Amino acid sequence: MECYKNLKTDRSVFIKKYLIENYSVKSKNEIIDELDLSWNYIQRMAHYFGIKREFNDSPRTLIKLLDFDDNITCYWIGFLLADGHISKHDTISVNLNLKDKDYFEQIEKHLNIKLKPSYVDKLNAIRYSLCDRQTILKIKKIFDWKTNKTKEIPKIPKLNGNQIFSLIIGFIDGDGSISKNGGSLKIVCDASWKNILEYFYEVLTNEYKYFKLTSNNCCQIRITKIKLLEQIKNKAKLLNLPIMKRKWDRIIDGRILKNDKYLIVKKLFNENKSVVDIITETGFSRSLIYKVRSDLDIVKRRLDKDFIIMLREYYNSNKYSQIELSKMFNIKPGNINKIVTYKTWKNLDDEI
Repeated sequence: MECYKNLKTDRSVFIKKYLIENYSVKSKNEIIDELDLSWNYIQRMAHYFGIKREFNDSPRTLIKLLDFDDNITCYWIGFLLADGHISKHDTISVNLNLKDKDYFEQIEKHLNIKLKPSYVDKLNAIRYSLCDRQTILKIKKIFDWKTNKTKEIPKIPKLNGNQIFSLIIGFIDGDGSISKNGGSLKIVCDASWKNILEYFYEVLTNEYKYFKLTSNNCCQIRITKIKLLEQIKNKAKLLNLPIMKRKWDRIIDGRILKNDKYLIVKKLFNENKSVVDIITETGFSRSLIYKVRSDLDIVKRRLDKDFIIMLREYYNSNKYSQIELSKMFNIKPGNINKIVTYKTWKNLDDEI
């Protein structure tokens, strides 16, 4: 009889311990299977021990967000880490610009849910709320995600190459920016995020870089290599990530770099093409073309005696303005007076 009482006591201790750890975390079916008891009996035991159940047995609408083998899931997790907020009631809310409404609704297709946004008048924005307490509790645990994630930064779990890359792209779409000319990608966060942002930079560039904090105590990482930005965008497209088009369309594949443009213009000048011809043929800016022309030997060449004599004759004829002479002889207007008044060719060459 004593042995039976001990057995019964040991079993009660086991059930109590199990319910304390799992009653508000696991589903009804999981608890029934693991305890091999009826749900009615389990509820009575929980009531006896004073253990309350906070688990929601309604359908888990966000469970797809726990599938980290899916790159698109990792993308949306990254976006939510950047732009989402977990409330004390364990819901995730996201405030978005009105123009991003269609973009964010792509998450509906991925999660197979229907969201009803509300308008936030003060922010002139729309707010989405994601509700699934059981899944969100697990997300909070995996990422150590606190309500105030600005200062209490989350932790990034160990993910494979494509998974962490996808998460970072989502984070960029949530909290990053790409310059209008597509030449710079930037992420700015509170200083507490410094280690995470430096890790993100290392993943994207394959090199570590130390970033100093800004004057307002923020960490800012920046990528300015055009070819690298193109590679990042193309990899995101290859992984079928639902990237924010209004940002990433600024990065144009096959963009001609400024240095390449310079060489192209220089080659055309050497082929005796005029400024008008080069503008028509390339569509490059006038400022670039004139910059190249001023740098070329055709402008900076040493001037021989015959050239100067001819220029002086044209100048002294009073038939041509300095602008006309500059075009005829390919010399800056401001240098015309120097050429016709200098007596020493060596000094003249130094000035030109």
